[in-house]
Amino acid sequence: MRIQNLLLKKTKIFLFVSVALFCQLVINAQDITVKGTIIDAEDKSPIPGVSITIQGNQKGGVSSDFNGNYEIKTKIGAVLVFQYLGMKTQSIKVKNSQLNVVMISDVESLDEVVVIGYGSVKKKEITGAVTQLKSEDLESVVTSDLGSTLQGQSVGVSVVSSDLPGADSEILIRGVTSLNDNSPLYVVDGIIQDGNPRIPPSDIESLTVLRDAASTAIYGVRGATGVILITTKQGRPGTLQVRSNVSYGIQNRRSAVPLMNSIEQTYFDVIQSLNVNGTLPQDVNLQILQQPLLFQNETNLNDLVFNDSAPISNHNLTISGGKEDITYNVNLGLFNQEGLQINSAFQRFNMRANTVYNKKKLRIQSSVALNIEERDIPQSNLLSQAIVYRPTQNGLDLNVIDELTQGGDDVNRLGWVLESLRTTNVLKTTRTNASTNISYKLLDDLTLTSNLGITRINSIGKIIRPYTEIYNTQGVLQSQPENSFIDNRTRFTTNFVAELGANYLKQFKEDHKLTLTSFLTVEKNTSEAFSARRAGVTIDGSTVLNLATGTQSVTSGFDYTDTRIGILGRLQYDYKGKYIFSASLRRDGSSKFPTSNNWGTFPSISAAWNIHEEPFWKEYKNTINSFRFRASQGTVGVDRTPSYSFDPTLSADIN
Repeated sequence: MRIQNLLLKKTKIFLFVSVALFCQLVINAQDITVKGTIIDAEDKSPIPGVSITIQGNQKGGVSSDFNGNYEIKTKIGAVLVFQYLGMKTQSIKVKNSQLNVVMISDVESLDEVVVIGYGSVKKKEITGAVTQLKSEDLESVVTSDLGSTLQGQSVGVSVVSSDLPGADSEILIRGVTSLNDNSPLYVVDGIIQDGNPRIPPSDIESLTVLRDAASTAIYGVRGATGVILITTKQGRPGTLQVRSNVSYGIQNRRSAVPLMNSIEQTYFDVIQSLNVNGTLPQDVNLQILQQPLLFQNETNLNDLVFNDSAPISNHNLTISGGKEDITYNVNLGLFNQEGLQINSAFQRFNMRANTVYNKKKLRIQSSVALNIEERDIPQSNLLSQAIVYRPTQNGLDLNVIDELTQGGDDVNRLGWVLESLRTTNVLKTTRTNASTNISYKLLDDLTLTSNLGITRINSIGKIIRPYTEIYNTQGVLQSQPENSFIDNRTRFTTNFVAELGANYLKQFKEDHKLTLTSFLTVEKNTSEAFSARRAGVTIDGSTVLNLATGTQSVTSGFDYTDTRIGILGRLQYDYKGKYIFSASLRRDGSSKFPTSNNWGTFPSISAAWNIHEEPFWKEYKNTINSFRFRASQGTVGVDRTPSYSFDPTLSADIN
């Protein structure tokens, strides 16, 4: 009896715990409305305009009203992030529907150093339109592309993400400024890059976007499209640290373009004949009357063209450490993404090693990076071909391609779709980069600086379009072996940058600060390419040119050598952190323009007034803790025209 009572007692306890856990899970999954008030820790006054977002979700944020009240819909267990300029950012886990927050002043935020062109300033000393993002802002999104991480995080930056794995996003900072290429200029650790450096977000410590003309004029002929300054991660003195970050996700597409079934296709044919040809419905030559068995197919190619539950994964390993005079940081990454469309994927291995030697007057920073990428690029016209493929046509199985027979226009549609489905386009790219920044403090106020960087990009692409025999209903061969081919293409590009400069920083009587900067820059970009193609891929599984049997051709690509040279100077003046003035002048020469007009001058001037530093603003600081007035003007240039566009050329085979 005692054993039965004991078992009964334990059973009740187990049931109670189970019900409690179940209720807890239900509560955690509930959507609730969180309300609260946000106040200042110093004077307990409400803070209006505080940004409240849900961690991991950049959309759906709210702001506190004039009385510091806020209201946001979220879930139990979610983390709310409270951000306000001049206050420390707080991340708080939601436990119930009431959450009051006390914000603490962050004096250091306005003294934070921000990288600008050829130098750095405190955030409160910025005179141009500049936005800075930290590594935690960039790593919150799992993506291979830097542009996707910028989306919605920087004012004045328009980003259109690509739907293809490994493809670059379209980034517009200053709108459309060129008829050719409007992507921004990238500068990595002070080294100007030619094109997108394709740096993984995991390698970036901070990113600064220069948006207005006064900020980008320091880059002269290359500043019109805006500038993105990237600082890669550096080591810190201390014991060895090893950090690992792994993420995995599943991609699912939204509904594709809905395709018509056989009944809808028949109705479409009737209406089209009536509106286009004036044929009455009873006179339309319907397919169902000639080939009724085909209406049992109900073919829909969406299931063949698209992949569901495509995985995406990202693995990062960071090793860092060092001593007071030398630090190191090594970052390894592996990214893998399957595309939602057939024959689309992206894989990348990246490695970057940074070392910094800093002792007495000498500072040497060196970086070595390696990126190995492989992209599977789908055919651009496949989606439109799948749409026009009729539901009455036979279904397709790419593993069984024998006895492909169709009649009328259906045989043409079948050939187009099969070509796109069976064509593979693989692009392999290896990018190596090495850079060195050396600075030496010649005098207490004078520092000499040199920057050297070289980037080598080797890309090899291969397109394989195998041959498929397709017959019409009369048994006549409709496809041609010459339409199949193997195409190999390659390009080798080298970018070299060298800069030599000096920086003079003088503090006068604690209230006056004067900074003078001057640099001489030299750039050289060279590129060579060629391609080879051979038709007649009649042997199944052929992947090399020699296995094709048709005509062949070899052509050189567009080879070019571009050079630029520039000299620049800048003056910056700061009085008590209240009144800031900056002026710069750059003179650039570019080989892309004719010799009669290949030099340009790019001046800029800007000023800022930190009104919140004035004595009369003390009574308003509880409401508005940072208020400034800024004005700027600058001249920028662009040389995104193709190389040799202004040179006389000779054309062959013209009678």
